[in-house]
Amino acid sequence: MIIPILFHSDGAEVFKGTEFHMFSWSSALVHKGDVLDRKFLIWCIEESLFVPGKTIEELIRYFSWNNDIMHGGCYPITDQCGLSSQNVVAL
Repeated sequence: MIIPILFHSDGAEVFKGTEFHMFSWSSALVHKGDVLDRKFLIWCIEESLFVPGKTIEELIRYFSWNNDIMHGGCYPITDQCGLSSQNVVAL
């Protein structure tokens, strides 16, 4: 079964005078109900921390890599940068 999903990216003022960039997902099949029950936050980053032309691109690249790994169903042999994941130490 395939469930179509939507991704949404937008800026929002979270605290007075502080802009955050939010990226979320939701099912394309759900239109009714409380927004907290149908939209799910992926990340929220203060816009003053952005590196122009890098931050969003790197986050999307990581998200895409992670989605490919989950879709494949196997533990990755490299991380999102192509480095070996065999040297990763769990905390």
